[in-house]
Amino acid sequence: MQGLSKNCAQLDTWHKSQNIEYHPSGLWWKDQALVIVGNNDLKRGVISKFHDALMARHPGIAKTTSEICKYYWWLGIQDFIMEYIKGCATCQMNKVNTNPTKPPIYPITPAPDALPFQTITLDFITKLPESLGNDTILIITDHDCSKASIFIPCKEAIDSEGVAKLYVQHMVPHYSLPKKIISDRDM
Repeated sequence: MQGLSKNCAQLDTWHKSQNIEYHPSGLWWKDQALVIVGNNDLKRGVISKFHDALMARHPGIAKTTSEICKYYWWLGIQDFIMEYIKGCATCQMNKVNTNPTKPPIYPITPAPDALPFQTITLDFITKLPESLGNDTILIITDHDCSKASIFIPCKEAIDSEGVAKLYVQHMVPHYSLPKKIISDRDM
């Protein structure tokens, strides 16, 4: 009985401040919307019907609010709906991330006192006119020491084994094997 008297007091306050009206049917109305007072379970049930139902398909805050306000009203309806939808697991799982986090960049720092061609980079210049049966250039660059580059002609169809053979043939006799190889993975 105490809850009923509290609701009546609330309705009397809203009658003056929010222009709600009592109808002979025993219900309170604000324009064409039925007034709901005090019962949060009822409010959540209304939102669930307009938001979670299979036919509703989780329409979002604005559309859910617009549809509910055609039929129901309570003080703070927009905030209540917004909090309900922000807590909806289905909406949060399917929400598009407009600010995706970017993976961190790990800079490649040169080793101090490095010897020539200890750290190298490999890349290709492709789609060149054919010359002596070759149409691509393998570029091997010293990353840490001198930034010098060595250009080795090859064919575009070369595979990783072919690159290794070219490296052994052209680089190992002069600089031995590198400690680190940097590649942009287009081999």
